[in-house]
Amino acid sequence: MPPRRSGPDSLAALVEAFHCRPSLNGLRVVLAAAGHAGRRAEVRAHLIERLEAGAAADPRLLYRLYLEDGQEAEAALAARRLGEPGPLIEVAEASAPRFRMLALQLYLEAADLLARQGSRPAYARAAGVLSRLRAAMEGEEGRWIVVLQGFRECHRRRRALVQELIRAGLDLGDVPPLAEVP
Repeated sequence: MPPRRSGPDSLAALVEAFHCRPSLNGLRVVLAAAGHAGRRAEVRAHLIERLEAGAAADPRLLYRLYLEDGQEAEAALAARRLGEPGPLIEVAEASAPRFRMLALQLYLEAADLLARQGSRPAYARAAGVLSRLRAAMEGEEGRWIVVLQGFRECHRRRRALVQELIRAGLDLGDVPPLAEVP
């Protein structure tokens, strides 16, 4: 077993190992070591610079770095650049306690991306995301109805999506049309 190094050599070795094989776990280890060495801000800035430059290699690490650091707005921007619903949902869930409006917007964007995929499994997943959105909007039923009506209007030609929304309990059967909601 090799001897454990400590101090700046150890941190430099961890950073170099992360550059060779970037991973979320490696990112956490490097940030923890940098925090113990009192160099978290410096190392974090370096990692962000490297991750932004090499975003094509593993673009998910950048938004996860922002999430680990509690910077939800930056995480949302990085997740949006990916153009996939999974990262948007992950950032929405992480940001919901502190940035509710951002979370609501991300849930809606993720549901829209899923609906545009055009497959039954994606529609079912979109309905699940909209259910999360409804739960996050608890107490704002009028606003929720407007959001759901707008979503359904945007995707009105996707019958399978409407079926999945009904199956998920997101039916607007008794609700007046969009123009009549105050």
